[in-house]
Amino acid sequence: MTERSKRNENELEPDKIPEELVRVHDVPDEAMGTMLADFLREQGIESTLKPVEISMLPGVESVGHGYWGSIEVLERDAARAKTLVRDFLNSRPSTTTGRRGSDPSDGDAA
Repeated sequence: MTERSKRNENELEPDKIPEELVRVHDVPDEAMGTMLADFLREQGIESTLKPVEISMLPGVESVGHGYWGSIEVLERDAARAKTLVRDFLNSRPSTTTGRRGSDPSDGDAA
């Protein structure tokens, strides 16, 4: 160690202290899970997907649970990850195309 010495040989460096992974969001399918996990990584939060399915029986376990799997992050990042996922899912992309009549809800579609 640099400036201070270890109290004992079993003491870990601060960045080597083990942390638990915690579940922050359940995802309905692998595509959504991959998208959210990648988004969290872009925000500086390491994340992993944990499927609930049994690999030999795809789809069977997710039916019983009601979701495909979950996104897990380190415990220290859980609160920020939950906020980011919530904000991501609540955002609405712009769908304007510049053409009139392309949206069935505007009543002008043929």
